[in-house]
Amino acid sequence: KSVAVIGNAASAVQFVPPVAEIAGHMTIYQRSPNWLAEKLDRPYTDREKARMRRFPFLKSLARLKTYLRNELLVFPAIRGNRLNAWLLRQVCLAYLKRTIEDEALRRKLTPDYPVGAKRILTANGYYEALARDNVELVTEPIDHFDETGIVTNDGQHRNFDVVIYGTGFITNPFLEGIEVIGRDGRRLAEHWSGGAHAFLGVATPHFPNLFFLYGPNTNLGHNSILLMSEAQVDYVLQAMRSLEKSGATCIEVRDEVESGYNRDIQQRLQSTSWSQVEDSWYKSGGLITNNWPGSVGEYRRRMRSCEQGDYILG
Repeated sequence: KSVAVIGNAASAVQFVPPVAEIAGHMTIYQRSPNWLAEKLDRPYTDREKARMRRFPFLKSLARLKTYLRNELLVFPAIRGNRLNAWLLRQVCLAYLKRTIEDEALRRKLTPDYPVGAKRILTANGYYEALARDNVELVTEPIDHFDETGIVTNDGQHRNFDVVIYGTGFITNPFLEGIEVIGRDGRRLAEHWSGGAHAFLGVATPHFPNLFFLYGPNTNLGHNSILLMSEAQVDYVLQAMRSLEKSGATCIEVRDEVESGYNRDIQQRLQSTSWSQVEDSWYKSGGLITNNWPGSVGEYRRRMRSCEQGDYILG
């Protein structure tokens, strides 16, 4: 079949390679290129698995290796370190050059924004799929669909049997489609109308007993979100224990605590690569609402203790 793919980011880099192998022809419609690094994962050998069963600390070391690579190489690049940004850029460009021989296609796949400003993709097979004879990359914007295919702004019509959307997901506004009502009838959507915000990403004033996991400004551009979620769960459990111990029935973060915290992180975010692009899914209302400005280590340290003075118990 003749297949159209709309989008070329995190979803597309996963499904394009296997679909390209069975499609008669594939056309990928690209709005803007992404920084893409080769995914370094590989299956563990039977010998490695046997060693890990015998010496469990080896599993922790394997996880630590990945953690430190991302904390020490990728995170400084996002924070604006020129050497790290250059090194990360060279890693991505080397993979592109090694897999794409066509110089014109290579230019279309090279971003014009700083590495890390948008999500850095890691994948195997996407560039290799684009180099196939049955795959075409189109960068001309789509004008409209008709009964048999897609027409781009230059008037060119292409026929398709199948169209696959790889157009992403809605991250802003947060909790889209879910109505949350807090104190005095305040709606969370209105509370966050200028961009989502929450103390440590887990609590916001006027909404007692409401805690978030993977909330505002806790997304990462360089490491595993599981590390953040683990810290958040431990923190929320501490808050619940404090509430139970006090005999109170509700817990609510103080307004001045959350607002001071939010001012601080928004100021810090201005020095990151995420602030250097006008639009991305990291942003809402002109603010970077999704990402944490520090290292994972810093966040986990700040989440070790739920300070009762930051909250009102009632």
